[in-house]
Parts: sequence; structure tokens; C-alpha cells
Amino acid sequence: MENEEAKQYGVQFHPEVDLTEHGKHMLQNFLYKVAQFKGDYTMFDRKVEALKYITSTVGDKKVVSLTSLKA
Repeated sequence: MENEEAKQYGVQFHPEVDLTEHGKHMLQNFLYKVAQFKGDYTMFDRKVEALKYITSTVGDKKVVSLTSLKA
């Protein structure tokens, strides 16, 4: 999808993108050229951002959070 006026673009990929001819190249092109991501985001960054969001949402209330990690 695209909204040229707002310079907004979207693309949908499924896990089977590996089966799509040039799928990885299309995804890399979208991420790094169109969306201009740098590729420096890590899982630690995700954890930090998630904790910031939870804290700002619930304030001083108590929260139970369950996380499943797979290797």
C-alpha cells in the first residue's frame, strides 16, 4: 500500500518469504532504502522500549508480565 502524498508505504510479508523469488532482496530494499532503517536495532533495544512503554502506561500500579523466550 502507499500514500504518496503522505510519503507512507507498507509491505506485507509472511514467514514463507524465503520461498519467494528475490523475497529477501525485496524486504532489504524496503527496510533500508524505502523506510531508511539503519539495521542497528537489537532485542535489548526492544526490551528497553517495552519497559518504558509499560511504565508510562501503568505508572505506579503493579503489573504481572510473563515472557516466553525461545533460543
